[in-house]
Amino acid sequence: MTSVETIQTKITQEPNEENWLELGVAYEAEGRHQEAAQAYSQVLTINPENAEAHFRIGTLLFLNEHLDEAYPFLHEAVQKAPDNGIYWNNIGLLLYTQGELHKALAAFEAAYEVAPELKEVLIYIGKIRFELKNPDGALEACDEIISLEPEYPDILLTKSNALVALLKIEDAWSAIFKAVNYFPDNAGILSVAGNLSIIRKKPKLAQSYFNKALSIDEKHYESLLGQGTLATQRTDYKLAQQWYQKALQVDDSRVDAYHGMVMIAFGKDDPEGLEIWVERGIEKDPFHADLRYYRGLYLLRKDNIDDAKTSYLDALAANPFHYQSHFELANIYHINLNDDRNALGHLKKVIEVAPDSSTAKVAQQMIQKLQ
Repeated sequence: MTSVETIQTKITQEPNEENWLELGVAYEAEGRHQEAAQAYSQVLTINPENAEAHFRIGTLLFLNEHLDEAYPFLHEAVQKAPDNGIYWNNIGLLLYTQGELHKALAAFEAAYEVAPELKEVLIYIGKIRFELKNPDGALEACDEIISLEPEYPDILLTKSNALVALLKIEDAWSAIFKAVNYFPDNAGILSVAGNLSIIRKKPKLAQSYFNKALSIDEKHYESLLGQGTLATQRTDYKLAQQWYQKALQVDDSRVDAYHGMVMIAFGKDDPEGLEIWVERGIEKDPFHADLRYYRGLYLLRKDNIDDAKTSYLDALAANPFHYQSHFELANIYHINLNDDRNALGHLKKVIEVAPDSSTAKVAQQMIQKLQ
């Protein structure tokens, strides 16, 4: 007799919640998810307070991509057994999949608090903190699990990205170089290494990383973008466009390739193309600061001063440190609106945010003339 048949015999003699739960686990072991869920439902009929049955039904629904149906069961599980780290972990995974980043972070942090032995939870804590624009917090989580670095590429990826956000480029390079040694055939890691090589002004090295990543996965989105960036930097706009078009074929729902096409149009001084690609990009990400900035540029060309001003303000609402938008607003206030007080405020912001940029030097000269 199989394990399932043995437990079924037990249930005919004693149909209690323990035996039904055991039957559900046996069904799961055989991949019979629907029958497992039915067995767990029998558990809840006998005892609606059984946390494990809620957890197992919720997890099965989650694994079968019934996310909305899974949530109530996983929520009940953590309410009935708040000291179970695995329960918190699984509802965290569900919430993360649904894009509920703040709630997912709270769930993973609860999992780690009640079960600190679940070190893998810190991987998600780091990733979500980074996605919520908390690179310091992401770095803290990654540094707590150094021992797991050789096993999980996401640790070093998140660490490297956090260090880049904190402008610690050489530290980021050390982290990603270690990741490449651990995971030499991981396209995601190779792509990040390529992008860091671009930042470090090593285009040939970047090219080699992107080439290797695409030899592993010819449809790797980030590596296609990286190739487009390199071609754009060389002003090889025809080749750059080919790379971005390939990225769009892989995934046209993300904004990055549209932004790349905007950069091509801007580099070619193509106002019509600039407008087309800016608007397509904003459809995908209405709060993209760079795209709002470029929208302002093409509106200025049309002498649509009010809408250009609004677009630059939108860029700053998305990213208050977007110094190019501060600079363009300063010009609008000074030249078009005769408002030197606001112009000075934006010029000072340029110098505060990007003191070493060429734009800051121009801003400083303008301040001297306006004061």
